[in-house]
Amino acid sequence: MFKELRSYQTKNALECYDILKDKNIVYIQHSVRTGKTATALETIRLSKFKNVLFLTKKKAIQSILDDYNDFLFDAFFDLTVTNYESLHKVDGNFDCLVLDENHVNSAFPKPSKRTKEIKLRFSYLPMIMLSGTPASESGSQWFHQFWMSWYSPFKQYTNFYKWANHFVNVEQKHLGYGVIKDYSKAKDELINEVIQPYIHKFTQEDAGFHSKVNENILYCEMHPQTDMIVHKLKKDLVFEGKEQTILADTAVKLQSKLHQLYSGTIKFESGKSMVTDYSKAVFIKEHFENKKIAIFYYFKEEYKMIKEIFKDEVTDNL
Repeated sequence: MFKELRSYQTKNALECYDILKDKNIVYIQHSVRTGKTATALETIRLSKFKNVLFLTKKKAIQSILDDYNDFLFDAFFDLTVTNYESLHKVDGNFDCLVLDENHVNSAFPKPSKRTKEIKLRFSYLPMIMLSGTPASESGSQWFHQFWMSWYSPFKQYTNFYKWANHFVNVEQKHLGYGVIKDYSKAKDELINEVIQPYIHKFTQEDAGFHSKVNENILYCEMHPQTDMIVHKLKKDLVFEGKEQTILADTAVKLQSKLHQLYSGTIKFESGKSMVTDYSKAVFIKEHFENKKIAIFYYFKEEYKMIKEIFKDEVTDNL
């Protein structure tokens, strides 16, 4: 049984097609559960592309392929779906590139290795970018997401630093070992004025969703060791252990490391990761004892932590 697009998905795809046709980039900034993938695939069909590369996260691959088949898009174009980590294995000639969860390419002031590879190999292709949260931490995250494309609205700025001279209030931070430049204070109004023609926004309210979320924030006390590591990392921007090092030499990287540590996990400079504090998982288990709950986690190591505490009581197979 094949699926049919919702009326708003058809309308959104037509509008995205117009942007893509005009700009060679469309950034689909739609809320979760509004069907970004199907909208992107319909945009591809309308554009009459024939061989498309779709980059995403590993866990999303099957869902994307299901939409591709269930909506019968396989009758109109060929689709290669792979995760970002397997980009180096991709071979072939494509006429369109889709970048799912494109905020993963938003590092600054220096682009990630993956972002540079995408620019090197595919910058000439029309691009469909997708993310519900493209620049949640700083407006400076916009630059490299567009920089990957030859058609970037910031094309005249050859690198982030030249762009930042115009679009960022660059500040100096005095640290224990010296002074660094902080590029996180972006001039959002100035940036939005430039990128607005490339972006298509759509919210759950626009889609007619009426469900109400009641938030109740609970606070969990972490192990004193976590506070010690966080304090040192904020002060020195580096924490050296016996075998591994935590480095936070930019504002965004520091924020990411603190996010990890307060969740009870960390990813080291070596690429290895580990659980550092089980307090959060223990708190959840004790607070919601004998209740059926869903736990959303952000880092891979958090799932390992949840499994170790909940054991056979937890499943990732809904």
